[in-house]
Amino acid sequence: MKKKILFSLTFLLLLSSTVFSLEHWEECTVGVAIGKATNDGRPIMWKNRDTSVLDNEINYFTDGRFKYLALVSTSYPYLAWAGVNEMGFCIMNSASNDQKGHSKTGLGNGAIMKEALRKCVTVNDFEELLEKTNVTGRTTFSNFGVMDAFGGAAIFETGNYSFTKFDANDPDAAPMGYIVRSNFTRTGGGDGGMIRYKRGEHLWKEAVAGNKLSYRNVLRTICRDLSDEHGKPYTIPVIGKIGDHPKGTINTYSTINRFSTASIALFHGVKSNENPSFTTFWAVLGEPIFSIAVPNWVITEGLAPELDGEKLSPLCTSVLKTKRRNYYDFGRKKRFLITGNLKKIWSLTFPTEDLIFDRTDKILSAWRQDYPKAEEVLNFHRSMASLAMSTIQKVESSFSSSNNTVRMGIFAVFGALEWIIRDIPARQGQK
Repeated sequence: MKKKILFSLTFLLLLSSTVFSLEHWEECTVGVAIGKATNDGRPIMWKNRDTSVLDNEINYFTDGRFKYLALVSTSYPYLAWAGVNEMGFCIMNSASNDQKGHSKTGLGNGAIMKEALRKCVTVNDFEELLEKTNVTGRTTFSNFGVMDAFGGAAIFETGNYSFTKFDANDPDAAPMGYIVRSNFTRTGGGDGGMIRYKRGEHLWKEAVAGNKLSYRNVLRTICRDLSDEHGKPYTIPVIGKIGDHPKGTINTYSTINRFSTASIALFHGVKSNENPSFTTFWAVLGEPIFSIAVPNWVITEGLAPELDGEKLSPLCTSVLKTKRRNYYDFGRKKRFLITGNLKKIWSLTFPTEDLIFDRTDKILSAWRQDYPKAEEVLNFHRSMASLAMSTIQKVESSFSSSNNTVRMGIFAVFGALEWIIRDIPARQGQK
């Protein structure tokens, strides 16, 4: 009996620590910009989700005051890691563990974002939610980015019992109308993710100065950036060796596009006189250099099966298969990307993504003139997801013949944590 009790306690401890890790193994690089900073006058908000849980999907929810879409870890939809609701309110975050606080109860990062999607309309509504939970306490250490359909956009540096607002409309906080963050806060004084922050800040500043900051620019260039610790882009493919790296590889530990980048959430908002329903949630499932962006809207009241499957997202699963065949070493800090295949991959993925961008821009222009039925929007969304999936499968099949590994991992009820999954060479004759 004692052995059974000890086993049960050990299992519960392991399970609780794993659930805890879902909140605290988030890193991420993020940015938010108001309309004056973008080339089309519409706000944008971006998150590269860096996490240990690489199986991601988009879910549609009706459990709150408003319907909403959320980026979630597959099989664990109780936390939202980015999302948009039917009122055009958008939210995302990056972890920032330099904030002070010791609360062990209250809403955590993913839980408070889900709560905000359920009930918030404006940036001010989210600020009121933080004020209320200042009293009760939160388990949050986070930069929360929020954007609404009325021109509001801000970053909230948030601890357990306090927060500080950085308003993108405030020229003191955001002289050029945008804010970028990684895993530190101005108020906390940390330096987490500083290399990624400096590179992201440079890219956003350069884009705004050249009137080139757009959802396309962020999705195609910024979120897929591969630069060294000095901000110098790597030449792809890499020829020879960099330091002690395997030949032709780069270490993606400090690049914006990282081994741990599980997905992207990019919100392309609306002008103040436009319908909030046309706030577009661009989702990239899987590491962005291997994947394709797909547009989503809450008014569809549903999702393409490629993004939200019965158990896993088929699109994300396919991207992960390609990813695993283009990396050496699954250690925590040594993640060597094989660069020799990237141009071949991009020759397939980028033209498809460009086609999706063009078709989406065209149909949004039509919808703004003549409001569509939900079925029409859903059908378009599904056709774009299908188009992306078809290309992703072509990419995957081009690497299938070289697969000689067996995937093994430890699974809990909500899935597997990527850092405890390993590729083990198959013995000759095994499949």
